[in-house]
Amino acid sequence: MSNLGSYPTRGFSESQKFLVKDPATGTASLVLGSDLVEYIRPSLNSVQSETTTDAAANTDYSVGTVIQTTGESAVGDGGGGVFLVVAGGDGDIPMFNGNDLLILTGANAASGISYDNSASGLSAGNVQDALDEVESNIEAVDAAKAPITRSQRNLIANGSFRVNQQGSTSKTETNPGWNYDTWYYTGTYLETFVEEADIFDGTFTLSWQSDATAEWALADTATGAIVGTWASVSNGGNFTLTSATGNHLWVRFAAGTDGLNALDLVQLEVGSVATDFERRGVSDDANKVIRYYEYLQRKNYSGYWQTSTEASVSIHFENKISTASLSANNTLIQSSGLADSVSFADTTAQGARLTATRAAAGRSLWDAAQVITQVTVDARPPIPV
Repeated sequence: MSNLGSYPTRGFSESQKFLVKDPATGTASLVLGSDLVEYIRPSLNSVQSETTTDAAANTDYSVGTVIQTTGESAVGDGGGGVFLVVAGGDGDIPMFNGNDLLILTGANAASGISYDNSASGLSAGNVQDALDEVESNIEAVDAAKAPITRSQRNLIANGSFRVNQQGSTSKTETNPGWNYDTWYYTGTYLETFVEEADIFDGTFTLSWQSDATAEWALADTATGAIVGTWASVSNGGNFTLTSATGNHLWVRFAAGTDGLNALDLVQLEVGSVATDFERRGVSDDANKVIRYYEYLQRKNYSGYWQTSTEASVSIHFENKISTASLSANNTLIQSSGLADSVSFADTTAQGARLTATRAAAGRSLWDAAQVITQVTVDARPPIPV
């Protein structure tokens, strides 16, 4: 025997059966003691409420009813409890209608369940311990997943410097000028950008590898004019944008003792917490940078002869951030030698028309022409000023 408040309680065997009323059907059936709590749990929305145990015992409740008492309305009531109405002689407290109230020890806490389940090796204590461990493991899994919930989180297009279409030998080779894709060297700073479409008013975090120092600024998309001034940001630190519309975000790095060529793993991400560098496939970075600059290796383009000395072909390329500027070199009009000059017209963000001219007459008007050339497509934004 044990006590709940001032009332005696008793354990019961898992093989003992109780007649329990199903509130959903209004019928009663025998339920094993081992299944009693699970049987009652779905019906807890049908629990009756009484102020005291005496009030419950003196109310005409039928077998199978679950009652919750507060235990605060009578001196010596002994505290609230949860009771199941059972047949007379099967419970703990007699009721005026001949039934009994069975005190459900542990209806409010797993550690209070007191029925005999020794045959299975389970107890209220070790079940609760197991539940606590499961909850802890779920929290650990959630915490472990948190850093990888956002893919493509690094807004820097070439933060690991793996894409180098121009074939630069270092990050500072051309001074001033573009070297590794999306990175510009001013002679003092190594700069890169995040286009307007990828930023918004909010908080961003910048991190990198090296002892370089960093600053950020917004610059007009059309002119490169700085909005406000450059502001410093620590490695792993964050800053807040308030006027992103109409501007690109630029970040620049000044050399530390390591030198600018040691700069690597540059990451800009949304939020106030720096995460591990996002290692994308090199093809992913390559697909990002050609939105701004694309070097079309020597290719054969089909077109036609506009005149006996001019051949015209259409050139298509990946969609650019804006209308690109194009240049060509080493252009050959097939079977007619090198072109004396080339020009571009009808340029868009996705293509252009190339005209190759030769001084010597070539083919007849509208004959098919094959123009072999290397084309550079440049849509990089203006450098901040």
